[in-house]
Amino acid sequence: MWDMEWTYRDRRTAAGCELRDVRVTLNITVTLPRWTPTAGASARLARSWSTFLERVQVHEAGHRAIAEQSARDLVAALSSLRGTSCQELWDRAARTATQVVEAGQPRVRRGDEARPDTGGGARTVSP
Repeated sequence: MWDMEWTYRDRRTAAGCELRDVRVTLNITVTLPRWTPTAGASARLARSWSTFLERVQVHEAGHRAIAEQSARDLVAALSSLRGTSCQELWDRAARTATQVVEAGQPRVRRGDEARPDTGGGARTVSP
């Protein structure tokens, strides 16, 4: 699971208003399954579990990469905004942030659907 928080300050300019000091904080939580083999567990089962866990870790690394790219995209998008007034700029910044965050969600879902080797993706892990 991931979430982003963003802050910025505004500065009035001769042309209107611009954002400055744009900061995006990305919080990522990855929860992996755990299994402790019982005394009667076969070596084959233990190997299967190990393979499964490795694939889940790779899959989750993909979620992390998408979240990190979304955070970079948000910094770039907000940093480039300008407005004729600060109110207009704040409104545009709110819409832009929502669009960038929402744009990352389909990438996560597409990644989940494309990975049948990890059960189609853990649907509990989403932005």
